[in-house]
Amino acid sequence: MNKQAIIEAVKEVARIMLFAALTALVGWIGTKITEFDPTSLYYVIGTVVLRALDKFVHKSEIAANGIAPF
Repeated sequence: MNKQAIIEAVKEVARIMLFAALTALVGWIGTKITEFDPTSLYYVIGTVVLRALDKFVHKSEIAANGIAPF
């Protein structure tokens, strides 16, 4: 097995977990502010937006290596 491929796969899982946790926090705050409970919608949309933003920053000319640089 390729050790580098395993490391990259673990990093990807960690990034997705980080983004999902941030999205869950936003969803939780949203349910505290309003009575409507669109939490699962927040999770999906938030994770997709954060992942897309991370990929954009990673592939663009910006000096950062994504918003989760690990």
